[in-house]
Amino acid sequence: MRRATTALTMGPLRQALVIEAAASLLAARLRLRLQPFGRIMAGLGRFVPPTPVDAPLPVDLVRRRRIAQVRWAIEVAAPLMPFRAVCLQRSLAGRAMLARRGIDAILHFGGTVNAGAPDGEHAWLTADGIGVAGYPIDPATVEIGRIVPPGWP
Repeated sequence: MRRATTALTMGPLRQALVIEAAASLLAARLRLRLQPFGRIMAGLGRFVPPTPVDAPLPVDLVRRRRIAQVRWAIEVAAPLMPFRAVCLQRSLAGRAMLARRGIDAILHFGGTVNAGAPDGEHAWLTADGIGVAGYPIDPATVEIGRIVPPGWP
C-alpha cells in the first residue's frame, strides 16, 4: 500500500520514468530469454578488455541529471517487477533508456574467484563515469571485459 501511495504522489514525470524503466526491464528479461546471449551482446557494441580508469569526460550537468534519473528509475522499478530483476537485466534496461536519451554507456562484466574457481558473475553499467546499474559492486569482483558502444576507440 505504501508503494502505491508513493507512486501516486511522485508526480507525472517521475511516474513516466518508472513506467519506462519497468517496460525496459521487462524487455531486457524477454530479450535474454528469447535471443542467444552472443547475438544480444554483438548488437550492443564491441567487447574490449578492461582499462584501469575510464577517461574523464567534460561535466555536462544536463547529461549527469539524465543519467541520475535513469539510475533512480531502474532502482525504483526493479523491486516492483513480478520477477527478480538481476544485474544484467538492470544494466540492459539502463543502457536502453540512456540510448533513448542519446547517452552512450559502457556495459561491464566481471566475476569473483573463490579458492581459484569462478564463484559468481556480475554486470554493471556506467555512463560518463557514473554508476547506473549493478551497484554496489562487491570489492572482490574483478572486471574481465566491457562492451563499448559502436564508434568508441
